[in-house]
Amino acid sequence: MIRAVGFLLLLAALTWGAVQLAENPGHVAITWQGYRINFSVGVLLLLVAAIAVLWATLSRVWRWLHRGPGRFMENRASRRREQGYRLLTQGLVAAAAGDAKAAHQIGAKAGQLVQTPLNLLLLAQAAQLKGDEAAARRYFEAMLEHKETEFLGLRGLIVQATKVGDWETALRHARHAYGLRPETEWLSSVLFDLEGRAGDWRAAQKTLEAATRAKLVDPHDAPHRRAVVLAERARTAHLGGAGEDSPQDALALAREAHKFDPGLIAATALAAGLLAAQGKTRAATKMVEAGWKCGPHPDLARAYTAIAPDEPALERTRRFEKLHALNPDHPESRIALAEAALEAELWGEARRHLEAAATERPTQRVYRLLAALEERQGADALDASGDGSGTVNEAAMRQWLRRAASAAPGAAWLCSKCGAASDQWRARCGACDAFDSLDWKLPATMQPEALPEDIKTLAPAVDAALAQE
Repeated sequence: MIRAVGFLLLLAALTWGAVQLAENPGHVAITWQGYRINFSVGVLLLLVAAIAVLWATLSRVWRWLHRGPGRFMENRASRRREQGYRLLTQGLVAAAAGDAKAAHQIGAKAGQLVQTPLNLLLLAQAAQLKGDEAAARRYFEAMLEHKETEFLGLRGLIVQATKVGDWETALRHARHAYGLRPETEWLSSVLFDLEGRAGDWRAAQKTLEAATRAKLVDPHDAPHRRAVVLAERARTAHLGGAGEDSPQDALALAREAHKFDPGLIAATALAAGLLAAQGKTRAATKMVEAGWKCGPHPDLARAYTAIAPDEPALERTRRFEKLHALNPDHPESRIALAEAALEAELWGEARRHLEAAATERPTQRVYRLLAALEERQGADALDASGDGSGTVNEAAMRQWLRRAASAAPGAAWLCSKCGAASDQWRARCGACDAFDSLDWKLPATMQPEALPEDIKTLAPAVDAALAQE
């Protein structure tokens, strides 16, 4: 509507102008070097319009002649880029499909049409599919020179280094990549793992804390993982110091680990032992008792004993009765109290707990303790009789030793990843280097009932050994 009104107004203005020129044609005279030209105003306007049209035409022709070759080259380059990117897409699809030959051929052809860092990525993937790791490494290193592909190039180099076990190179590239994108989940995990492999637990702790703040770690799992790192730092510091941690730092690190996870046995036992060595018996007692509630363990029992190493056996038994009450149904609670009672020569108390433990968890350790009970109780009876009327129940000893020979070994630090056993807790498995994989548990062995032939073979050997004694 507005355009129609505007057009009508313009038409009216032109009509009015034409009428005015027709009624008042006017007169124009041009004199130049003796020549005189006379014409009306209308003719002048027509001349001006003709000159303007001619000028516009000539200008357009000039611009076309001046810019035409450049535009032609631009259009040609645009077509080449479009074709090159189309080939790159096809090449990436071929690489994803595992067609190394097609990916390499397409990548080489695309490189002739378009120069882009993505082509380096395609060629690197094609080289990896062909098994040419040296060529792939060259392409990954070339990607580092381009900001767009630097991170991808670093990832490729990290993967290559980890494949061949070059952990130092992998760690160097991971730290470089972490500086570019610190909130990448996979990179945070890889960097943490590599720092742990290198024994740089202080740096690993910083990486873990940053990942926790960035919500890259499960908030329920983060305290335990941090406790494991702190416990490893405490363990290595206690053994003589490692990196920036000194033996004097061991107690503080172990106590902090216990704070994050009271059930982490290694941290609790170490902290309690160091506290007891400093005479802080009350703090050590509370720490062991807190850990015992989470899960009894022989290391905690030893730390509990070390709190008062010179106390009378009966007093120690009473202390262990308190510890037993914190987790009375656990076999380790029964064994710990039985050992204390055995030292105190409370034969009935020791037998009651050992037989209960043997019913719940029949291991070599329990059966050997029962055999020791028979021996010590019999020796005590001989000493008490004074006339040699007391006897050692050798038949019972043989029975327990036979069962011990065929029973499952006791709990140990076993890797949940590879199944390897360790003599002590560590943050990483010594066999497969997995993080936080050592669990205190019974190995998967056959039960004694399943080994009748072994029992028959071992029994004469046990009897002979006892006869020689």
